[in-house]
Amino acid sequence: MRSILCWLYHKLLAERVERHYLISGSQKAFRKGDGLAENSYILQNVIADFKTRCQATNVAFLDVSRAFDSVSHESIFFAAASAGIPQSLVEGKSKRWVCNPTGFLCTKEGQVVKALKITEGYRYLGNTVSAGYTLGSTVTNVELGIAELSRAPLKPQQRLFILRTNLIPSLYHTAVLGRLYKKSLKFLDQITGAAVPSWLRLPHDTPLGYFHAHHGDGGLDIPPLLLTTPLLRTNRMARLVASKDPIGRAVAELPVFARERRRWSAPLTANGVNIRDRTGVRKAIGAGLHMSVDGRGLSGSLGTGFVNQWMVSGTALMSGHGFVNCVRLKCNLPYTKARAAHGRPDKPIACDACRCRETLAQILQTCPRTHQPRVNRHDRVNKYLAEVLKRKGFSTRLEPAIPTRAGIRYPDLVIWKDGTYVVVDTTIVSDHKLPDDARERKVVYYDQPAIRDWCEVVSGVAAGDVKFSACVLTWRGVPSQRSVGPSPDCNAGLGYKRRRRADCARVQKLYRANRNECSHKILSGEWQNKAPPGIPLEDQVSFWSRVFGEESVVDERGVRPRGMVLWSLVRTITADEISAALRKSKQGAAGLDRISRDDIRKLDPRAHLAQLNLWRYAGYQPADFRRSRTVIVTKVPELSGLGQFRPIAISSYVEPL
Repeated sequence: MRSILCWLYHKLLAERVERHYLISGSQKAFRKGDGLAENSYILQNVIADFKTRCQATNVAFLDVSRAFDSVSHESIFFAAASAGIPQSLVEGKSKRWVCNPTGFLCTKEGQVVKALKITEGYRYLGNTVSAGYTLGSTVTNVELGIAELSRAPLKPQQRLFILRTNLIPSLYHTAVLGRLYKKSLKFLDQITGAAVPSWLRLPHDTPLGYFHAHHGDGGLDIPPLLLTTPLLRTNRMARLVASKDPIGRAVAELPVFARERRRWSAPLTANGVNIRDRTGVRKAIGAGLHMSVDGRGLSGSLGTGFVNQWMVSGTALMSGHGFVNCVRLKCNLPYTKARAAHGRPDKPIACDACRCRETLAQILQTCPRTHQPRVNRHDRVNKYLAEVLKRKGFSTRLEPAIPTRAGIRYPDLVIWKDGTYVVVDTTIVSDHKLPDDARERKVVYYDQPAIRDWCEVVSGVAAGDVKFSACVLTWRGVPSQRSVGPSPDCNAGLGYKRRRRADCARVQKLYRANRNECSHKILSGEWQNKAPPGIPLEDQVSFWSRVFGEESVVDERGVRPRGMVLWSLVRTITADEISAALRKSKQGAAGLDRISRDDIRKLDPRAHLAQLNLWRYAGYQPADFRRSRTVIVTKVPELSGLGQFRPIAISSYVEPL
């Protein structure tokens, strides 16, 4: 994090270097392009190609240890000057990271680099690379993550949130760039799919689409690896084919890569829907849910999916017991005699009160034994609607008696504001009926001259300006598309559940403060630690004082020019270059000067021309912009030594511009 103006200056220089200097195509870091995927696919396909042709090959991995204080900081300046970059752009005294190409087949003590067995692997770019097939570590990580989620003092909705936003997305890197096959992805889906019913206490015959369908379609929105991974992997493979690196293009022409690409590019079809992108995945899973017996009543959710936001928000305002009951009710999963009789033709299915077929819809909508609860449900919905409208500035009147020729009419709610007068009636219908049709019937029922005249007398609004509407819901909570407005907070009024244990309070506090950090602590098992692991401050001060106090190793090789000086790098900066750099940049945190990218984008790009060109001519930036604060961050979750920290400089956000 640094000064946005300096960041823009550095970005313009980097783009000029990219255009005018021919950097090796094998250089992937700090450059545009999908270098992570290219290097991963190159290594995997080279090994696979030699295995296919039964030829021997040797692969060695080099990782520079503690490069910050063991590599000469002058080397990067010598390399830049040798490449022809003008001297005014490469002078500086700040410590930087650079790789020193020394021998790596033997250690300093003369020890030979360890050779891996076929069952062993090496961690390369986040994936395990080996001559064999390694799935065990991925499965183990998933199982450990689910076990920690089950043990942690979290509510069911919070477990689902972490599973959907942290645990499953953490598998995408291995699934897309690693060596996982479709059977493996299906197996991983089964592992995650087995945990959800245990958290929500769902029956074993819950429709599979209910787990993976988008919440806008009425599902729990758990990403399916089997359907999403082929699309992501195909896109990354296509980038390798069009790579600027000649090595990458050569690997793309290997038979083993072509065979792998054909396998992952095979057409996908699910529930009669051809899947070509993420939209196709959603349609296919939603179609499967809506074709099932229990999920058919959720087909009306299309277009009103915001009312299901409570299913995926991970809100802590609902109790865990209430969330489980709502999820079960949403998909028609509670116990009924008709449901228990599936596959058992001799089991009775008649209701004890009315002798009708006992289903959840019959219990909630028609059974005489639940008449009073139905009335209470209707009144609570009507009362909640009136409270929400009052908060929005409307005046309300509940159930006024309006005489008409056909008798007295009792609309549930009459609201008015700023000359607008609306008659609203509330109704809850069965899930097999169309909510829009029920709304139209309500509007026709109340849109009568006598009611319009009554509204004119009461409010003074012309009878022709009176409007009629209806709040129509199914018993599953699916609203009519024509009666919905801005989505109210469905969790308003619900209180926090009393915390029973100290660790539960700690986890809930962390969840509310930072969900991402809470997810990492839950999946790694660190949520049980009252304080994060660390090293005493005195030891850190002694170690880093020595590192920053020592002079850098002297590089005596000097500058060896490889071509002409690239004077085009120091030509005048234009306003178009500044606008393009800001347009391509991503939003980040503000630096020490509390200036962010959005603050700079609000200004006219021409206002920066004089400042940036002054820096370009002088080859120097003001000390205030070059001042930074070094923060020590950990490279691994479990610390065992000071060498596992990494120094990160936080400076003004204007600097890298």
